[in-house]
Amino acid sequence: MQLFNKKGSSGGDSIQAWHPNFRNVAELPDIKTVRTKFFVNVAGIILALVSLLSWLYVEYNLRALNQQVAGLEQDISHNSKPSREAIANYKKFKDDQGKLTELNTFLGTQKVVFSDFVIGLGQTIPDHVNVSSIQLRAADVSVKGVVKSSAEAASTIASQYEKNLRDNAELSKRFASISLASLSRDATTGYLNFEMVFKFKN
Repeated sequence: MQLFNKKGSSGGDSIQAWHPNFRNVAELPDIKTVRTKFFVNVAGIILALVSLLSWLYVEYNLRALNQQVAGLEQDISHNSKPSREAIANYKKFKDDQGKLTELNTFLGTQKVVFSDFVIGLGQTIPDHVNVSSIQLRAADVSVKGVVKSSAEAASTIASQYEKNLRDNAELSKRFASISLASLSRDATTGYLNFEMVFKFKN
């Protein structure tokens, strides 16, 4: 009688070898080629470098921006005075331009050149007659003055002066009529005040 059957023999069922597993997996050494901690450390280093580079980039841009702002503020401070002067000059120019436009408009509506009229009138003034004011109006020119003479001669001088003005060829071309509008005695001085009106032609 055989005590042991050979493996695979047809004499009975085969029995597999068995042995207990005493391995403690937690205490076994890590035999991986690249350990997990390496990847964790590399990832942490890469994250730290990215954060550092991002911070440096932001700081660089912020510093460049601050330099630009400082340069612009310096330019503004340097150009503020010329700018204020330019604004003041422009305002003065606009005011002067408005006055010039108003003067040109006024002169454009004039029917006589005022300076020429004053020169021509000055050439006609007789002795003892002083002109005190000349007023240019829309329809005429008013000339006021005084005749410094005796009461008897003053009226004659004023009337003769009116006639001489009417007979003046240059004045006749420019005015429709020349008349003695008023004649009055000054109680204080005793002289004769007069007003001549030169009416424009239509």
